[in-house]
Amino acid sequence: MASELSLFTTHFDWVYFISLSGEEGRRWTEEFRAEPCATIEEQIQRSLDLLRLHRVAAGFEMLCQVEGSLPSPDSSVASVLCHRYLAALAYAHYCCESFDAAEQSLEKAQDLVREGIERYPFLMPIANRCSDFRLQRIRISRSQRRWQEMAERIEAVRRMLRDKEPLCIFSNGTPVHFATLIGFYESIPGLSDQERSAIRTVYDPTLRLRQFERLAQTLYVLPGFAIGYP
Repeated sequence: MASELSLFTTHFDWVYFISLSGEEGRRWTEEFRAEPCATIEEQIQRSLDLLRLHRVAAGFEMLCQVEGSLPSPDSSVASVLCHRYLAALAYAHYCCESFDAAEQSLEKAQDLVREGIERYPFLMPIANRCSDFRLQRIRISRSQRRWQEMAERIEAVRRMLRDKEPLCIFSNGTPVHFATLIGFYESIPGLSDQERSAIRTVYDPTLRLRQFERLAQTLYVLPGFAIGYP
């Protein structure tokens, strides 16, 4: 049975917050929601739905279609589509117990997130993906019964959620913390209470840790699980 392994709610609309960030963000959102990008994003989501239903062959087939239509990740929109594809591919490998391949796909996805934010600062809302990728690696360790590695990865995520460790580090050495992400949201003028509520996990380290500890506890008590991707 698939479960959600993300500290951010299913309904968190990261595209919406990018659109609020300024003119570049608005133009980016228009391109991302237009064709062919919209169809590619829908196919990625469909592949995840199939994998969660244990229709692994169909999920892989859908991802093959996505791979054939992906643009080179040299633009802000293409970069996001590519990291979304790689995250889904990691889940597909996980479902097949190809754990090394899953790790490699997650690492490539995280590199694209870091590079994307560094080149296009208005993409900052996707920075939280770096914590989610760490969470996926915990479950890979759990599936391989690598208990020490799992414990070390859990503690690393705790440090990240406490802002003691960065989400990622830019090529010039600049760290990106949750505090950095908060600064981005604070720069958006006129956020409503409802909008702030949607990103409350970003703002509240206590809430982040509480949600994570609940997730971590399930790893020790459940005999089987699947990675839950946003």
